[in-house]
Amino acid sequence: MEIAGEPVLGIEVALVAAGVLCWVGALVRGSVHRWWSAPQQLPPWPISGSDFALFVLLFLSLYSLAPIAVARVLGQDLSDLDPGEMLVQGYATQASILAAWALFRLHPAAETPRGRTGLAAAVGTGLTAFLFLIPALMATIGGWYWLLEVAGLDPQPQDVIEIIQAAPPSERLYWVLLAVVVAPVCEELVFRGYVFRFLHQRMPLLPAAIISGAVFASAHFNLLTFLPLLLLGAVLGILYAKTGRLAASIALHMVFNLNTVIVVLLGGAA
Repeated sequence: MEIAGEPVLGIEVALVAAGVLCWVGALVRGSVHRWWSAPQQLPPWPISGSDFALFVLLFLSLYSLAPIAVARVLGQDLSDLDPGEMLVQGYATQASILAAWALFRLHPAAETPRGRTGLAAAVGTGLTAFLFLIPALMATIGGWYWLLEVAGLDPQPQDVIEIIQAAPPSERLYWVLLAVVVAPVCEELVFRGYVFRFLHQRMPLLPAAIISGAVFASAHFNLLTFLPLLLLGAVLGILYAKTGRLAASIALHMVFNLNTVIVVLLGGAA
C-alpha cells in the first residue's frame, strides 16, 4: 500500500476535518435525527421478480458483450489492449449500462419515480453528504486495509488507477470524464435506480441499502475497494430513498470519484 504524499495527505485531512465539523454541528442542532426520521420520498415500485430478472439478464448480457465487441472491432485480444484502447473499452462498457437502462425503460414497469425534493436541493444534499461520509469512509479504508494485511492478503489496486497515472495528458482528460461524469451517471441509473429500488420494495431501508451496496462493490471486482465501496453504495441508496431523486446519489458519486481521481493524479494511494 502506497503512502500518500503531502499534497494528498493535506487534502484528505482537510476533508476529514470538515466532515467532523459537519457532524458536530448537525448533532448539536439535532438535524441528523430530523433528517433520518423524515419520511422517505421514494414511491413504491410494483415490479415483479420476473420483470426484474429480465432487466438483470439484459444488463449482464450487454455489459459482458461490450468489451468483447470493442476488442473484436480493434482486432485485439482483451488482454492485449493498450491504454488508449482500454479507454475506448471503458466508454463502451458504460454505454452498455446506459443501453440496458434505456431498453428496459420501454417496459411498463420501469417508470422512474421522482420525489418532492427539487433538483438543486437534491444535488446540494448529495454534495453535503460527501462531507458527512468522508470521516467514516477514511476510517473504513484504514481498517479494511489493516484487516487485509493481517489476513496475509495483498490485493492490488484497480488497473485503471495505474492507467490514469501513466496516461499521457492528451488521454488523461477523457479518463477523468469517464470516471467523474460518465460512470457515476450510468452506475446510479442501474445500481440505485433499479437494483436498490427493487430491494427496497421488498425489505426495510437499511438491509436494502447494504445489500445493493454489496452488489455495487462486487461489480468493481476488486477486494481492495470492496468494503469502502459497500459503504459508499449503502449511503447512495439511503440518499436516493430520502430525496426520491437520483440527482442526489449521482452528485455524491461524482464528488467521491473526483476526490479519488485527484488522489491518483497527485500520486497517492487510491
